[in-house]
Amino acid sequence: MKNSAPKNTPLPEHLQGVIPATHIPDLPTAKSVVAKTPQPANQSAEDLVLGALRDVMDPELHVSIVDLGLIYGVKVTKTGRCTVTMTLTTIGCPLFGVIQRDIENAVLEVAGIEDVKIKLTFDPPWTVAKMTPETRIILGVD
Repeated sequence: MKNSAPKNTPLPEHLQGVIPATHIPDLPTAKSVVAKTPQPANQSAEDLVLGALRDVMDPELHVSIVDLGLIYGVKVTKTGRCTVTMTLTTIGCPLFGVIQRDIENAVLEVAGIEDVKIKLTFDPPWTVAKMTPETRIILGVD
């Protein structure tokens, strides 16, 4: 999947100083760079949802919200109601609506999920340390 972001897009203000100025928005996505670990057929519903969330990309950074460390927890009831507890890189992120829509679409594709609720929290606050080591390398923050 090719990134459609224009070249030389300035970094969002909340990421300036976190991601080097040499960041190129046209980098391949983590989805295309980091191989997924094969999962056993007897996965829990939570693991299936987490796998689906790995395909949800941050619209500014173009890497998985799971690999960014934005997902704090996933719970699925026996009736198929899913709650995703997550944070954002900054309070008031203007792209939360996009991320929310993408999460809902991805989670509702998981077999057995009937409803999804997103619980947004900023406690604990997100930090670069929450990213996977691979994502920190991709974004050049390691």
